[in-house]
Order: sequence, then C-alpha cells, then structure tokens
Amino acid sequence: MDQDEELYLQATQEVKDEVVDAALWAKSMALAEGDTKIAKYKYIKLRVEQFKQSSGVEEEKWKREGSIESERIWQKERIEHERIQQEKKIERERIRQEEKAEIERIRQKRRIENERIQKEESEIIAGLSELGCKMERRSFGGWKIREPLGGVIIVKTLEEAKEYYQKKKPAKIEKCVSNNSSAG
Repeated sequence: MDQDEELYLQATQEVKDEVVDAALWAKSMALAEGDTKIAKYKYIKLRVEQFKQSSGVEEEKWKREGSIESERIWQKERIEHERIQQEKKIERERIRQEEKAEIERIRQKRRIENERIQKEESEIIAGLSELGCKMERRSFGGWKIREPLGGVIIVKTLEEAKEYYQKKKPAKIEKCVSNNSSAG
C-alpha cells in the first residue's frame, strides 16, 4: 500500500469513527452545501491534502535541521497522536458496549413483563372458562368476553377483564352456596 492509500484510509477511518477535525468538517459541509454524504467525501479529500502538507512540513523541518532529535520528536508526536486516537476508539467501543448492554437489559425487562402479562391473561381466560365464559383477543385491541347466555362484553385492558372476572366469580360461588343450602 503506498503512502497516498494509507492517508486516504486514515481519513476515511476518521469519518467512519466520527473523530473528525471540526474546522475541516465545517469547511466540508459548507463546500457540500449541507449535504452530509458529499461532505464526507470532501472531508476525506481535504484531510488527505492536510496530511500531505503536514507531513511535508515536518519532513522539510527535519531535513533543514538535519538532527536525529527532530526525527525523534516527530516520531514521538506521531506515536502520541496514534495513542490518543486508539484511546478514543476504545472509549467509543466501551460506550457502544454499555449501550448494547442497556438495550439488552431493557429487552429482558420487556420479556419478563410480557411473560407476566401472558400468565395473567391465561389465568383470567382459565377462570372465565370455569364460569362458562370465553375471552378472545380483538384484532384492534382489547378483548371480547362471551358470556354463557350469549352476552358480549368488550374490555379495553387486561385490568378490566380481571375486574369483570372478579365480579362474576363471587356470583357463581354464591349461586352454588344458595343451591346447596336450599337442597339440604
């Protein structure tokens, strides 16, 4: 890979990692008239030019001074820059992992809540079934409860279905108690 390709790769990585030179990005957006996609390409081109100029200036300075110390300082600055870039990359990855973990916690919480709701719904359906009623989910929300004598009750929430069941359950128990006491 030649030096130009490496510079283009480095500039592209900056855009991809969203670690861009703010002033150069602003210039790119202005040249692209606000079009982000075009601005990315302009940024890469301008950044490569900037790398070349910076590299050229550093090399000229080193050549002029002709000292090993200059080269060492330049290498040290380059290594420091790479270290900072690596730290930023690691931090972005850490944040991504935290966000991913938080999303998974939220999904798990939703799964548990959905299981609780399904269990509660099943219990209400079973209880209503014992009373001779049939509870069906409506396609556009809520439930339809069909009573044994043909009556239909529409409830919007599971809580309403539970309240209906609670009201009907004691009535059946009382009927059984009154039928048993009149038989004896």
